[in-house]
Amino acid sequence: MTLPSRVQLMLLCGALNAAGELAIAGYVWLAVLELGLPEIVPWYAGRAFVLAGLIGTVVTWHLLAPYARVVDALGRGVASQDLPRRDVLQTLRLPQRLFALTMWLWLLPALVFPLLTHTVWDNDPQANVHVVVAGMTASFVVGVSVYYGLLRVLRRVIAPVLLDTGSVAHLEPFQHTRVWTHLALLISLLGLVAPASVATLAWAGHATPLLITYLSVDYLVVGLFVGWEVLSSVSLGIGHLQERMDRVVEGDLQARGEVRALDSVGVLTSHFNDMVEGLRQREAIRETFGRYVSGQVASAILDGQVDLGGEERHVTVLFADLRGFTRLSEVLPADAVVALLNEHFGAMVACIDDTGGVTDKFIGDAVMAVWGVPVGLGSPQNDAFGALDCALRMSAELDRMNALRAAAGVATLEMGIGLHSGLVVAGNIGARQRMEYTVVGDVVNVCSRIEGLTRSLNRRVLLSDATAALVGPRAELIELDTLPVKGRRRPVRLFTLQT
Repeated sequence: MTLPSRVQLMLLCGALNAAGELAIAGYVWLAVLELGLPEIVPWYAGRAFVLAGLIGTVVTWHLLAPYARVVDALGRGVASQDLPRRDVLQTLRLPQRLFALTMWLWLLPALVFPLLTHTVWDNDPQANVHVVVAGMTASFVVGVSVYYGLLRVLRRVIAPVLLDTGSVAHLEPFQHTRVWTHLALLISLLGLVAPASVATLAWAGHATPLLITYLSVDYLVVGLFVGWEVLSSVSLGIGHLQERMDRVVEGDLQARGEVRALDSVGVLTSHFNDMVEGLRQREAIRETFGRYVSGQVASAILDGQVDLGGEERHVTVLFADLRGFTRLSEVLPADAVVALLNEHFGAMVACIDDTGGVTDKFIGDAVMAVWGVPVGLGSPQNDAFGALDCALRMSAELDRMNALRAAAGVATLEMGIGLHSGLVVAGNIGARQRMEYTVVGDVVNVCSRIEGLTRSLNRRVLLSDATAALVGPRAELIELDTLPVKGRRRPVRLFTLQT
């Protein structure tokens, strides 16, 4: 988007001030015609207000210097966020600065005239009243027109370039324009200055119908312009922001509001963009975090549901270990080994996720999963059945992949799966620099030993008596044997699925 040049902004301000000159000339001409004012009034008005306009041209050119530097820097390829902060702020505050300048340049000649009539020229109260009314009218009418004329250019052309990041954080701290400022200007123009001008003419006995009509038309035209600009600045900006909010509610985290000015709506839009960016980062963290821990664990930790100090929970643990993979890895290239493991683990983790489990860790060619933490399936029975369902899915998935491997002339794989249920301690375990959410306890060790017995018993899936007691009513099991488990005094009754 091409920014208007310094000269173009000068021409805009000049055109608005020229309109003010015409408005003053029309009022003075009517006042002379209606009331027979002395010739000193048009003589003074024609010179004083033109002189004020020339002074305003010089000062305005100076005030536009920061804007010129900004345009030059952007033309040289400087990014908007790398522009000098002071120049950007002064550019975005041009409407306020030129409003104040215009107000004073139109008001001062009107205030000087009564002083001159008291000290240099013959005192003429009638002339004093009309020059003051003319100056006061032009001061507000032209000042407000310049303010909102520049604000329109700022909102539509300049701000989208200078604030293209959608945030004003890099400009902090700054004093932004409040919404009530727009309302105060509108109320001052139509509710204070216009009635005060008419009341002054009536008090002086000079309120002719033609003069009142002329002033009313001036104020009405500018009031309509200001009212429309207030609507554009506030209502349309809020409507734009609401539309972006609706998109975020629907799940679109790429929605981004356009900051159009340093006012309350612009700051609100900036905060909205910062909030959405925070949501995007949170989702990115959750997604990345979920690649290293289970999605359930990532969500629970980020949502503050995990007791960092550890808690005792009833869970069902599953160990699934490939058989003969060490021998196979000795004859395969390293990249083929990694590809094979990734394919296998991808299928196994999908089975865990689909049944409500948590992938706790990978141990070489084995995977450990848990049901019941950090969020269970409602009861120990449901957790145990979810683990058994996962074991069945893993077995079916392994058969499917082996069929594809056999068809491709690639070696097939075998796997042992062990399940055990009981109380464990769940929480973040490790060092201050590196922690891992996991479960520890006798249940984990026994489950690993049970998985190890699948080879000697020639079974793919083995369950402990604790798990069998939980899933028995919902699964057809057969008891195999009661065998000792390394590291445990009492032997464990082992069960498997009926085939």
